[in-house]
Amino acid sequence: MYILYVDESGEPSNWANQKHFVMAGVAVHEGAISNLADNLEVVQKNYWPNVKVSVEFHAEHFKHSKGWVKTFSLALREQIMTDVYKLIQRTTFPSLVVFGAALSLDCAADAFQVRKDTFEEICSRFNNFLIWQHRIRHTSKGLVIIDKCKEDEYRSLLKTFQNRTKYGYLGNVVDIPYFAESDKTRMLQIADFCSYAFWRYMEGDDDKYFQLISPRVCRKPDGQLDGFKHLTKDTKCNCLSCIPHKI
Repeated sequence: MYILYVDESGEPSNWANQKHFVMAGVAVHEGAISNLADNLEVVQKNYWPNVKVSVEFHAEHFKHSKGWVKTFSLALREQIMTDVYKLIQRTTFPSLVVFGAALSLDCAADAFQVRKDTFEEICSRFNNFLIWQHRIRHTSKGLVIIDKCKEDEYRSLLKTFQNRTKYGYLGNVVDIPYFAESDKTRMLQIADFCSYAFWRYMEGDDDKYFQLISPRVCRKPDGQLDGFKHLTKDTKCNCLSCIPHKI
């Protein structure tokens, strides 16, 4: 089984202060979860050698100097973030696959629609990946796990989602998602870092971290990019989704 951990960056209704809303999904094969979590524990021990409890890796804390990193310098915070992104980069296909969806202001109607459209893209592309794996006799089902702090928003969305999208029926994705606390699972923390990388790439035109995870973004069997979708009416956008041959 593959577990798709989903997180988001930006606010689906706060368009006065942003141009994009971003959602990311990190699909991890069940056999790789333990090793990936152990490797993130190694990162923690490198920077918090005397801390015995689990340090939550939250990208916003690193950006705004909060929580466990509030006394760390900017250079040190960026170094820790780079270590986490390099860990994602080293976890090769098909153990870990990244998906992303960004929606621009020109496609935003309301908060519900923004979250629905991006979540639909993530789940549909995850389902595509599972279909391709089945065709090469690596059959797996998919389960979705979402940060519990957004449970109310997603439960409302899922009442209308019902596992059917504009792309059709998502037959490989188990139709009941689960909710977990991000400080209890390292995989949601990795999804958080991926959503932040997509956010910086789209909102800030900064690909520093995106470049590290882009090799893990899902591709079709022929190598064509499929795991990143930019929902926009801008025909001149030159992001990786709109001009996939850039990479």
